[in-house]
Amino acid sequence: GEAWPGWLFYAAVHFHPNNPFWKDFEKLNSYVARVQSFLQSGKPSNDLLLYFPYSDRNNEPGKDMLHHFDGMEGFELSNFKNAGEQLLKDGYAFDFISDIQIRKLKNTGGKLQSGNAIYQTILLADVKAIPLETWQQLIQLAGNGATIIVYKNLPADVPGWNALEERENKFNTLKAGLQFKGKANEVQIASTGKGFFLMGDDLNELLLAAKIKRELLVDKSLQFVRREDNNGPLYFISNPTDKVINEWVPINVNAAGMALYNPMTEKSGLAKFKKIPASKSAEVLLQLQPFESVIIQTFKSARTGNFYPYEEVTGKPQKIEGEWKLSFISGGPVLPASTNVAAPVYWTTLRGDGVKIFSGTAQYSIHFKKPVHKNGVNAWVLDLGQVKESAEIFLNGKKLATVIGPSYRVTVAANLFLPGNLLQIKVSNGMANRIADLDKRGIVWKKFYNINFPARLAENRGADGLFTAINLQPQPSGLAGPVTLTPVVFIK
Repeated sequence: GEAWPGWLFYAAVHFHPNNPFWKDFEKLNSYVARVQSFLQSGKPSNDLLLYFPYSDRNNEPGKDMLHHFDGMEGFELSNFKNAGEQLLKDGYAFDFISDIQIRKLKNTGGKLQSGNAIYQTILLADVKAIPLETWQQLIQLAGNGATIIVYKNLPADVPGWNALEERENKFNTLKAGLQFKGKANEVQIASTGKGFFLMGDDLNELLLAAKIKRELLVDKSLQFVRREDNNGPLYFISNPTDKVINEWVPINVNAAGMALYNPMTEKSGLAKFKKIPASKSAEVLLQLQPFESVIIQTFKSARTGNFYPYEEVTGKPQKIEGEWKLSFISGGPVLPASTNVAAPVYWTTLRGDGVKIFSGTAQYSIHFKKPVHKNGVNAWVLDLGQVKESAEIFLNGKKLATVIGPSYRVTVAANLFLPGNLLQIKVSNGMANRIADLDKRGIVWKKFYNINFPARLAENRGADGLFTAINLQPQPSGLAGPVTLTPVVFIK
């Protein structure tokens, strides 16, 4: 019964029924669920264990009594952070590992086992202080056949004051037992038992010496997460760029079959791939829109079934033109009047104040003739162009899809088009414009539990020192197009 926007919690994104995005929120949830159905199965398939230098962080002087270990907080200028970023950039798959986890590691031949996951090596990135127990375990693991990589420098000391002299003596004795050989500007090697330590200033050379393979797909600006289940390795691959990917992409797996799953569009099927025998790897054909993602499931044996619907464009985009009807369906503070527009435009560009403070859902609709292509097509890609922020698409009364961006496209089978068609696009914006209107009218809406609402930027700070949206200009809302249809055929 509370007036809009209701009771809110300050430290949260407001996914609730008072947010216009609520009706399309299921699309985001479904995407996450599909991704996690793969990423929560199986086990990690990473090559490296990157030691997390907890003691180095604790040894840094400062006034903070409690450190937050979210991401790389506190390691901004460290070689630990630099190494982690380089590993990601160069396509090396790794997990962090703690002191306690290292003490539980087991040798598996020349590799290392943590739980049910197998790793090839541990990387210490310019660690300054390391617990004696951790150092003893690393020496033992190397003696049993493991490879330990030391980037930049060996640890110099042990942390803490308890029995310091005794622990330092044991630590230094173990360290002195490592006799590194090799030139100073090259990878140096210290053999110990069945394994060895590698040390140097060039991380790539160290990884090469340890025979760690990188995923070359990062050279195409792609990002990945790699896991493994009973079928074989699987990849979550995303395109974090504003460029379309339509090419063969290398992956480090010698598979007999592959399938693709698009967690946003729900497209799936057997992938086009080819083996690279010389490197025991493969290349898979990927088609990714900007910021789109896909899951690759590899198989140890050949598979049969439907093929993934790869698309080949066979003509230029055709703009859907004519008079559009714009109707406001739900939201507030009041519903603006319906109007006709010559082409799709953000409703915030129309005359009147009502459209500029409106947060909710509006429908853009148009009648158009069946698209024609002389060579015939399997489908048409309906592209909405610019949308703020999410949309439901209906063709002749049938819902085609919900699109939440950043690409607002849907592939429509050619047989769904009639001689005369009705396209309806229900677009929802965010809460910002209506919130700004409340502040401009002096209506109290910041009813938060346990805290006021501070402003991060000075320009958003009101006379009371709290956040205000009074200076916020209307955020673009609605459909700006152009809305186009592009003919495609499916290729195998």
